[in-house]
Amino acid sequence: MSPKPRIVGHAEAKVVESPPPKPAMSHPWAIKPCAPIKGEPCALYLNNLAEEALRKHAVAHKGERLEVMGLLLGEMRRHSGLDYAIAKKAVTTQLDATQVGVKFSREGLDSLAADLAKIDFDYVVVGWYHSHPGFGCFLSETDVATQRAMFSGASHVALVVDPVREEAGAFRLDSSGYVPARFGVYIE
Repeated sequence: MSPKPRIVGHAEAKVVESPPPKPAMSHPWAIKPCAPIKGEPCALYLNNLAEEALRKHAVAHKGERLEVMGLLLGEMRRHSGLDYAIAKKAVTTQLDATQVGVKFSREGLDSLAADLAKIDFDYVVVGWYHSHPGFGCFLSETDVATQRAMFSGASHVALVVDPVREEAGAFRLDSSGYVPARFGVYIE
């Protein structure tokens, strides 16, 4: 019998030395695809099932142009001295959403906690995803503030999906705000 899964806080996260998953494919919506650059890993590798779940979540609400969001769960890794994230699962719950804003609903937080407890692997929150339906892929001032407050680790990534334009972009923080980051999809 495997041990009970637990949420591992970022400060406790073990960074595993490991080459990136292969094959990693560029996402068809990627505004900055994961093309090999001098052996550097992409900032984020999404498991194909996690990618499908978050994309379907965004597409399901594109007609209403409502934003969606969720958490990316996985592992922090390092290769050749460079940190990257592996997202094995995308999770969400009930949301309070508009066309220009989204947050987890109070009612949904208990459900989210229960769903997290059912996950059968130790994980860290490696980032979050949300959508900008029809507005493109970028981080707003609110998104940057959220990233700084909740996802400020070196390997944390914000993934933004625009299901109307069929675009997706990953971003990391830097001293001036944020920078685009490369991401890819792998099949586990």
